Amino acid sequence: MVVIEVDYVPSEADRESPEAVSVGSGSAWVYSGGHVQTGRWDRPERTLGWQLTGDDGHAMTLAPGATWVVLADGPPRDAAA
Repeated sequence: MVVIEVDYVPSEADRESPEAVSVGSGSAWVYSGGHVQTGRWDRPERTLGWQLTGDDGHAMTLAPGATWVVLADGPPRDAAA
């Protein structure tokens, strides 16, 4: 699972619905293989994918297979402690 911390703004389509701001950068957590990696996400344009970089400066890696992605409006509970 990948958790990226994003801001939310009112949607242009429906002002009462939230819309994630997924362009920019912020904190990221990658839960894979029984471990958690902490770092940052970067996405300079909406047509590009996210780049996940660990606190050590290296790309964060995922185990092969399907991955859930969570666009969170704050850090995961266990990461906030």
